[in-house]
Amino acid sequence: MECAQPLRAYNSALRACKRARPPAYRSATTLLQRMRAQEKSDVKPNQRTYHEVIAAYARAHEWRLAERTFEEMKRDPNVGWHETLDKIAAEYENKTNKDDDDREDDEDSYNNSRYSRSGGGGRYGGGGYGERRPFVARDRKGPSNDIVRVYTSLISAYGKGGQWEKALAAFQELENTPGCFCDTGSHNALLSAAVSAAKYPEAAQLFTSMAKNPRVRRNVTTYNSLITSYGKQRKIGDMESIFAQMARNGVFANETTHAVMIAAHGNNTSTGDKDCKRALDLLTRCARNPKLRCSAVVFNSALGACAKQSDHESFNLVLKMMREEGIVPTLITYNTRLMESTARRDWREAARAYKELLLDGLLPDSITFDCLCGIEKLVLARERMEALALEEEDWKGLKIEALEDDPSTMAAKDVAKRDNAHLNSDDEDDEDDEDEDDDLLSRSNPMGELPDLLLDIIRDEALNAKLKNNKGVQTAAYDAYLRVCYADGRFDEVSDAFSRMISEKVPRTVHTYNSLLISFEASCKWREAENAMNLMKKETPEIFPDALTFDALIDVCEEMGQWDRATQYLEDAQNKYGYLGCEDELGVLDLHRVRSAGTAQCVLRWWLRRMRQRALAPMDIQSAGKGTRTLLTGTSKETLPISIRDLPDEISVVTGWGKHSTVYGRSPVKTRVLATMKALNSPFTVPEKNIGSVVAERGAVRSWLVKEELLSLGRFLLGNRDALKRNFNPMSGPRKVTDEDVLSEATTSKPQ
Repeated sequence: MECAQPLRAYNSALRACKRARPPAYRSATTLLQRMRAQEKSDVKPNQRTYHEVIAAYARAHEWRLAERTFEEMKRDPNVGWHETLDKIAAEYENKTNKDDDDREDDEDSYNNSRYSRSGGGGRYGGGGYGERRPFVARDRKGPSNDIVRVYTSLISAYGKGGQWEKALAAFQELENTPGCFCDTGSHNALLSAAVSAAKYPEAAQLFTSMAKNPRVRRNVTTYNSLITSYGKQRKIGDMESIFAQMARNGVFANETTHAVMIAAHGNNTSTGDKDCKRALDLLTRCARNPKLRCSAVVFNSALGACAKQSDHESFNLVLKMMREEGIVPTLITYNTRLMESTARRDWREAARAYKELLLDGLLPDSITFDCLCGIEKLVLARERMEALALEEEDWKGLKIEALEDDPSTMAAKDVAKRDNAHLNSDDEDDEDDEDEDDDLLSRSNPMGELPDLLLDIIRDEALNAKLKNNKGVQTAAYDAYLRVCYADGRFDEVSDAFSRMISEKVPRTVHTYNSLLISFEASCKWREAENAMNLMKKETPEIFPDALTFDALIDVCEEMGQWDRATQYLEDAQNKYGYLGCEDELGVLDLHRVRSAGTAQCVLRWWLRRMRQRALAPMDIQSAGKGTRTLLTGTSKETLPISIRDLPDEISVVTGWGKHSTVYGRSPVKTRVLATMKALNSPFTVPEKNIGSVVAERGAVRSWLVKEELLSLGRFLLGNRDALKRNFNPMSGPRKVTDEDVLSEATTSKPQ
């Protein structure tokens, strides 16, 4: 890259990567590595460079990459991070010594807020969000501004990744940096992080404290975050109040404001009013305002609101307005159309929408295929649970009382009581619910005539002639057909269509292989699934596996008793591709995003082995050699590797509930977790405060894991050669040699 200012050119290219849709964060990584490898000093990365890269990671929701790059920046000698901070601190001290006459007038109200550090410590330890400092205007182009920008990008990355505590720590670190001030951008990033992490009280408090801070100004981004917060909480009245407050304070609502408001009204079902009057009113207001650019984003929100409210008439009205305004449909537009038509089981309309998607030159994504067939499965599952609500009045002697406000929803204490009784029972009908759901979803012809209509699109000669030079469109037509055939239970047809793609030299995608894998998963064909995975690897780097790829492969191996294979694929997914990393540093296993019961069981087994390693680590350290103890002397708990860190006070497994599960607190993942924990005689129980999880105290878990470690050795000595694997396989250990056999042998044997 030869130009007069190569560093500026590189930074401009990185900015383009950041603003791309989707963000080209891999290209940003490549550019950063190329800059580091340059011998010329005028192309070495600076703070602005790292700001653009971290911002690209933030927009791509890659908070771990952002965190690692931030630490690399601090060590980069070309940036001179610590030298820059020292210089800014010295300049700040010199300037404040000259201007200490006007320190207090503008900050009296701000220092009295609950986030002021002058009050002896804030809510989150070490103070709060505000700190008493002199008001000193900083140079917007100076080095301190670059520091603030980098921190703002890091806070944003943490926020988009749901890492509230990390975002707060980064904000406070910036706040404690002499000469650097948390500006409006950094406050907005922290506010967005609070909303993303569902820290709604903290978001409201931060919004209030910003009004008392003379260094920040609440802009439209600030208000949009608070409106989003109220919308997620279904607090429509408070949301409308903030919307009106914007106008009174002279803050101009943009298209994002209207889109968020419309989406919130679409999600609101508390009143029982199924019309979309307010959403349509906001859409009309935005479209008629000459100062606003009413793009497809706003119309897509309105379409989604009408679809969620099952208002077909209003849905068609929004589509008509969209055409009249000359708005070009996006992929989200077509996804919403597919979701709305399949929910009504209007298969011809769904096929028509998908054909128009292809004619517009758009390529489907995973959400498109979910809208084609995944939504139908959710509808069937919901119907199943509604029927179950009418049939099941008593569960093994436990009277189930429904909530008065919602007859289809059980009280949390009843769900916890039922599940805990299930954990303590002696019966073995653990997976009946899963089997019933599978029978329901595999009933004949659940997708109607949609597979045949999509096959007609593949055979449409006029369409093929028009798009003959676009191989991607032909692949997309096949991908939709494969996925719908899977949802319809036509597993053999999926394999036949895949073979036709190979013979006709139609390019494959990750969606193609995923449809093939999940069909083998449903057919319990683990060898064929493994062969498909090996074939997919041969097409790398053109095709990369995603989370669904590994989920289907792990699930079929786990369910067919290939536990070692399942564990190996799980470790490959975690270490090579970054998928299915469900454990955080606090010992919480989060399974609510795991799709299948078998994969959840495999992840659970992997996590239990890590928990056992941590439970035994203190014993290993105490019995280690003197040299090892010397190395560990004075080492804080936080700096120890997580593999040998002691267990937390409370250990929990999040199984998922609510919209990710069913109204009865049941899901395939939760059912399997309960069954596995029951088979292992674990101390975990379902708490009333969070029925979408199982929890246990540290002492009980440690005692259980240590006992199982000793019992596994006894099983091995009594003839179970697989016991020493100690991998919590469902069919190994106690099912071959019982714990009673081990204990009786230990008590009857005499010491030599």
